[in-house]
Amino acid sequence: MSKLFVKNGELYDSKGVKQKLEFGNAEQIEAIRKYESKMKAFQKGLVLEPEYEIEATVEFQCTCGANKSVTKDVDTTDDLSDFDGYILNCKCGQNYEIELNDKDELIVKINL
Repeated sequence: MSKLFVKNGELYDSKGVKQKLEFGNAEQIEAIRKYESKMKAFQKGLVLEPEYEIEATVEFQCTCGANKSVTKDVDTTDDLSDFDGYILNCKCGQNYEIELNDKDELIVKINL
Protein backbone atom coordinates (compact mmCIF):
# COMPACT_ATOMS: atom_id res chain seq x y z
CA MET A 1 0.00 0.00 0.00
CA SER A 2 1.27 3.43 -0.92
CA LYS A 3 2.52 5.73 1.79
CA LEU A 4 2.18 8.68 -0.58
CA PHE A 5 -0.83 10.94 -0.98
CA VAL A 6 -1.94 13.89 -3.09
CA LYS A 7 -2.76 17.21 -1.44
CA ASN A 8 -3.50 20.43 -3.34
CA GLY A 9 -2.25 18.85 -6.55
CA GLU A 10 1.13 17.90 -5.06
CA LEU A 11 2.50 14.52 -3.95
CA TYR A 12 3.53 14.07 -0.30
CA ASP A 13 4.95 11.23 1.78
CA SER A 14 3.45 10.02 5.07
CA LYS A 15 5.51 12.61 6.99
CA GLY A 16 4.05 15.45 4.95
CA VAL A 17 7.20 16.08 2.90
CA LYS A 18 6.56 17.16 -0.69
CA GLN A 19 7.88 14.64 -3.20
CA LYS A 20 9.44 15.34 -6.57
CA LEU A 21 7.68 13.43 -9.35
CA GLU A 22 9.76 10.61 -10.81
CA PHE A 23 8.91 9.16 -14.21
CA GLY A 24 7.87 5.50 -13.87
CA ASN A 25 7.82 5.46 -10.02
CA ALA A 26 5.23 2.77 -9.26
CA GLU A 27 4.45 4.04 -5.76
CA GLN A 28 3.80 7.54 -7.07
CA ILE A 29 1.66 6.22 -9.91
CA GLU A 30 -0.40 4.17 -7.45
CA ALA A 31 -0.92 7.23 -5.19
CA ILE A 32 -2.01 9.39 -8.13
CA ARG A 33 -4.40 6.71 -9.43
CA LYS A 34 -5.90 6.30 -5.96
CA TYR A 35 -6.38 10.07 -5.74
CA GLU A 36 -8.00 10.18 -9.20
CA SER A 37 -10.35 7.35 -8.26
CA LYS A 38 -11.42 9.09 -5.06
CA MET A 39 -11.92 12.41 -6.87
CA LYS A 40 -14.18 10.74 -9.47
CA ALA A 41 -16.22 9.13 -6.68
CA PHE A 42 -16.61 12.46 -4.85
CA GLN A 43 -17.54 14.26 -8.06
CA LYS A 44 -20.20 11.65 -8.77
CA GLY A 45 -21.34 11.74 -5.14
CA LEU A 46 -20.79 9.17 -2.41
CA VAL A 47 -23.69 7.68 -0.50
CA LEU A 48 -23.18 8.06 3.23
CA GLU A 49 -24.68 5.72 5.79
CA PRO A 50 -25.16 7.54 9.09
CA GLU A 51 -24.35 5.77 12.32
CA TYR A 52 -26.62 6.61 15.19
CA GLU A 53 -25.29 6.52 18.70
CA ILE A 54 -27.87 7.06 21.36
CA GLU A 55 -27.27 6.81 25.08
CA ALA A 56 -30.00 6.23 27.60
CA THR A 57 -29.53 6.77 31.32
CA VAL A 58 -31.75 5.68 34.19
CA GLU A 59 -31.27 7.04 37.69
CA PHE A 60 -32.73 6.39 41.11
CA GLN A 61 -31.80 6.77 44.75
CA CYS A 62 -30.93 3.78 46.94
CA THR A 63 -32.59 3.29 50.31
CA CYS A 64 -29.33 4.55 51.87
CA GLY A 65 -29.55 7.78 49.86
CA ALA A 66 -26.82 7.02 47.33
CA ASN A 67 -27.58 8.03 43.75
CA LYS A 68 -27.45 5.10 41.34
CA SER A 69 -27.43 5.32 37.56
CA VAL A 70 -26.89 3.13 34.52
CA THR A 71 -26.09 4.33 31.00
CA LYS A 72 -26.48 2.08 27.98
CA ASP A 73 -25.95 2.53 24.26
CA VAL A 74 -29.26 1.92 22.50
CA ASP A 75 -30.28 1.72 18.84
CA THR A 76 -33.36 3.92 19.12
CA THR A 77 -35.11 6.01 21.73
CA ASP A 78 -37.67 3.20 22.07
CA ASP A 79 -35.08 0.47 22.74
CA LEU A 80 -35.05 -0.15 26.48
CA SER A 81 -34.36 -3.89 26.33
CA ASP A 82 -30.64 -3.40 27.07
CA PHE A 83 -31.58 -2.37 30.63
CA ASP A 84 -33.76 -5.44 31.23
CA GLY A 85 -32.15 -7.73 33.80
CA TYR A 86 -29.37 -5.28 34.69
CA ILE A 87 -28.26 -5.64 38.32
CA LEU A 88 -26.86 -2.78 40.38
CA ASN A 89 -25.05 -3.17 43.66
CA CYS A 90 -24.87 -0.30 46.12
CA LYS A 91 -21.96 0.29 48.49
CA CYS A 92 -24.39 -0.26 51.38
CA GLY A 93 -24.89 -3.86 50.23
CA GLN A 94 -28.34 -3.40 48.71
CA ASN A 95 -28.89 -5.04 45.31
CA TYR A 96 -31.31 -3.84 42.66
CA GLU A 97 -32.52 -5.26 39.36
CA ILE A 98 -33.89 -3.22 36.47
CA GLU A 99 -36.74 -4.87 34.59
CA LEU A 100 -38.84 -4.03 31.56
CA ASN A 101 -42.50 -4.54 32.50
CA ASP A 102 -45.40 -5.51 30.24
CA LYS A 103 -46.15 -1.81 29.57
CA ASP A 104 -42.60 -1.34 28.23
CA GLU A 105 -41.68 0.71 31.30
CA LEU A 106 -38.41 0.32 33.15
CA ILE A 107 -38.82 -0.50 36.81
CA VAL A 108 -36.26 -1.12 39.50
CA LYS A 109 -36.82 -3.76 42.16
CA ILE A 110 -34.87 -4.44 45.29
CA ASN A 111 -33.36 -7.92 45.58
CA LEU A 112 -33.86 -9.14 49.12
